[in-house]
Amino acid sequence: MTRTRPTEIDCHVRGSLENSKQRYSLLASSVFFTIAIEVQNDIYVPYVRMVRGLGVGLALIMLNMILCMSLSIICKRC
Repeated sequence: MTRTRPTEIDCHVRGSLENSKQRYSLLASSVFFTIAIEVQNDIYVPYVRMVRGLGVGLALIMLNMILCMSLSIICKRC
């Protein structure tokens, strides 16, 4: 059985599935971090805003890195 190269449509479908998985995992992690920060709110009130800002910044940087890496991998396959 010979292997064929994936078509452009296959790569597009695979890429959109990967992106939706990453979106849901990012959403779940952001909800988790928000809950964790709210729980710590009673103890570390002065640091909550700083931690939340850092968390949002890091999440955006990670999302950009993940999307760029997944897109480059998908493009190299085709």
